[in-house]
Amino acid sequence: MRTTLALVVLSAAAFGQLPPSDQRIADLTELIERKPDFAAAYYARGVTRLGVRQYADAEQDFSKLIELKPDAAAYAGRAEAYDAMKRYDQEIADLTMAISMKPGNPNYSLRRANGYRQKGECQAAILDYNEVIRRAPGEAAFRGRSACRKQLGDAAGAAEDDRMAEQMKAAPAMLPAVPLAPAPIAPPRIATVPSNGTGFGAGTGGGGSVGSRPAASPSPDNVYRIGGGVSQPSILFKVEPEYSEEARKAKWQGAVTLSLVVNQFGETQNIKVVTALGLGLDEQAIEAVQKWVFKPGRKDGQPVAVYATIQVTFKLL
Repeated sequence: MRTTLALVVLSAAAFGQLPPSDQRIADLTELIERKPDFAAAYYARGVTRLGVRQYADAEQDFSKLIELKPDAAAYAGRAEAYDAMKRYDQEIADLTMAISMKPGNPNYSLRRANGYRQKGECQAAILDYNEVIRRAPGEAAFRGRSACRKQLGDAAGAAEDDRMAEQMKAAPAMLPAVPLAPAPIAPPRIATVPSNGTGFGAGTGGGGSVGSRPAASPSPDNVYRIGGGVSQPSILFKVEPEYSEEARKAKWQGAVTLSLVVNQFGETQNIKVVTALGLGLDEQAIEAVQKWVFKPGRKDGQPVAVYATIQVTFKLL
């Protein structure tokens, strides 16, 4: 069984599409100009630039992100740019950093194995392919190891890997989903939390209900509710959370509901778990939503902070 995350896609006809890549880059650049240390915006712009093959610009964005907030995703993103530019030594170095920061993710080992294979370093590649096959066997890992074994003259081993790869065609690889590109989803629904999927709600903040305040009046922290002259934020970029290892083994499914604030710069802040799921999935949902970037809500033409509720659904497919 393939384990993955499913977030329900809302109707494009009803809610419109994400901005095209060039507009998204322009919007993210505006946010960065307003807040030069906005780490998530650099990640979002870097990933968007990867999608339109602006690899040198993407590498600069990920390098800036690593200065601001080095994590596995930042190094893996820059490694993607290096791979596209055939700078394999730098790709391998960044993937090695990503693996050291997040050793439980076999995608990074698979990518590093491919980098070693591109360089002709098949012994090192095979070590990584072995690790991927041990943790999450799939066709790509067997194909890659087969190619290396052929180069090293191990015809019998290569034939066995090819046989296993053919078997894996009918059973998708069990690698956790770590998409680098933003999914072409529609903006979330206003003032509702769907039974599954993602959505904005009125939300609560500061530990108390905001229902008694007029919609256009801010909280003591200058955070508004959507409505009454306050427009909703719109998603510029999102990433899908990964399944935790504990939840994967337990075949655990369900939804995590988060309350948060989308501030005037489009950042997600004050993320709190409203409905927990456990087994590490609450933390995975928070980690992903921290990387989401929004075009801020507005009041009287000016960007303002607003309350939001987001539901993240984890499913086994």
